[in-house]
Amino acid sequence: MKKLSRCVSALPIPDTWAVPLQFRLEFGYWPNLKCPQTFNERLCALKCAPAAPLLAPFVDKLAARDIAARALGQQALIPLLGVWDRPQDVPLVQLPPCALLCTHKSHAGLRLAGPLGDAWRLGSGNLLCALHQAPRRLERWLKSDGYAFARERPYRCVPPRLIALAWIDGAQDYKVMVFNGRPRAIQRHARWQNRPAIAFFHQDGSPIPGSKAGLVPLDSPPLDPGLARRLCCAAQAVARRVLPRQPYLRVDFLVNPQGRIFFGEITFYDSAGLRPFVPDSLDYMFGRWFHEDPETQGF
Repeated sequence: MKKLSRCVSALPIPDTWAVPLQFRLEFGYWPNLKCPQTFNERLCALKCAPAAPLLAPFVDKLAARDIAARALGQQALIPLLGVWDRPQDVPLVQLPPCALLCTHKSHAGLRLAGPLGDAWRLGSGNLLCALHQAPRRLERWLKSDGYAFARERPYRCVPPRLIALAWIDGAQDYKVMVFNGRPRAIQRHARWQNRPAIAFFHQDGSPIPGSKAGLVPLDSPPLDPGLARRLCCAAQAVARRVLPRQPYLRVDFLVNPQGRIFFGEITFYDSAGLRPFVPDSLDYMFGRWFHEDPETQGF
């Protein structure tokens, strides 16, 4: 997201002003929120909808674990190592050599890659942080939230916490796009030459050509149909536990090298509705899926 767009979110103005202005800065044109056509326009319209705060129990990473456990069973949950309200309470030296620290709002957390002398490697890059400096870094990270960043109102109702999860070595990141209760597409996220990359697939595993701005398009073979079906079935089971008639949500999973599926999180605003698709025809295609009949279309 552009720096100016982030600054807009911090202004003391209503969401109905800030959201269109952020969109204008990212896309170069004003969104039609009264009659949205594209996927991103529809997500921005949902951010301004009165029902947005009702989604808070589902974006809370701890509450979402309970929802997933009821839908998929406890075996689908990533092992939980601890939950803390303050960074000073996190026992960094007692955590396993590999663990994932995330907040109430994000599973793209900080990886602890084991002690390196008096320092720890925090994050996905090569950033080194001395052990005594880690609480201050975590404090800054904890104070950031989805509302201040992109006016995602559900996060205002979620208490800030730090969560430690077991690290799943070699796991692949998949995200299932669910429209009106039906899984319609799967995203695969990875890194290519240390840059974030993405690939899209239909529910049967066949590729959807395209990418998102700022992400490398993965040259990926078709997704295994068996895995695609298991991901879609899992996402549909979770979606049934969310508010009825929810037009869109995304359910994220990790898949380990043995093919076991782990629940990650639920989100309603994919890339905050502020990241263009490449080509933009994808934006219109996903936008049409918001109103296609779920009884006759999709999974």
